[in-house]
Amino acid sequence: MNDTLEPCYGPQAERSIRTTIDTTRLKWTQVALAQAYYNAFIAARIGRVPDESIVAIQRRYGNALDRRAKMIARLSWASPLLSWSCGLGLAVAFALALTGGVYLNGYRLDLAFGLFFLAGLALKNPLLRLGAWEPKLRYWTPAIPHWILRFGAKRRAAQTLEPLRKLVPFDVQYDFAAGTVTCSRITPDEATRAWQRPLAGWKISGDGVILIFNTRTLAEPYLLMHEHVADLDEWLSQNGVQTLGSD
Repeated sequence: MNDTLEPCYGPQAERSIRTTIDTTRLKWTQVALAQAYYNAFIAARIGRVPDESIVAIQRRYGNALDRRAKMIARLSWASPLLSWSCGLGLAVAFALALTGGVYLNGYRLDLAFGLFFLAGLALKNPLLRLGAWEPKLRYWTPAIPHWILRFGAKRRAAQTLEPLRKLVPFDVQYDFAAGTVTCSRITPDEATRAWQRPLAGWKISGDGVILIFNTRTLAEPYLLMHEHVADLDEWLSQNGVQTLGSD
């Protein structure tokens, strides 16, 4: 439940940032916020924030798949070789079994050979796939296609901003003090405290937006909207908020 701000709250803060939010700003904020969520999703999967455009990310991902396909092609000669070798081995083992088998210390070698070559046939495809996949693990980025991550980022950005659409126009003010950040919504009639969170965790910065996550699970982040405050990202880093994927 919102409570009325004390008039002296702002001046007591170590730092305060105030931004006017209207319909136009909310529209381009949603675009920037969707990009920030997308970068957060990528960072959670590859361990770092992508520092290039989405086109470059997709191009690099496509190149990784191309390299994987080329490696599979190079290993394609191994498949028929393994098949012929195991087939020949099974034929020899079958022929030996028809002649009464080959014994060594009471054990039938022909049956052992037959099982060995049969296992080789059964493991042929998994071994070839593993051999082609293993070198590419460090290149392959998310297990989820980019378009799904993009859709999820846009949807989450819209959900984050939905409660604010009913309030525009208003000013939003962030007061940083004593290891916390307090968000206040200010209208000509009143100023109310919307939320207060600890100034700690991990951040993703975008164009006029900063998402701060208190946990690495990306659950329940809080949003800072600002008018291109140049040093805000660096200031947050100096005050205990790390960039997601930097460690």
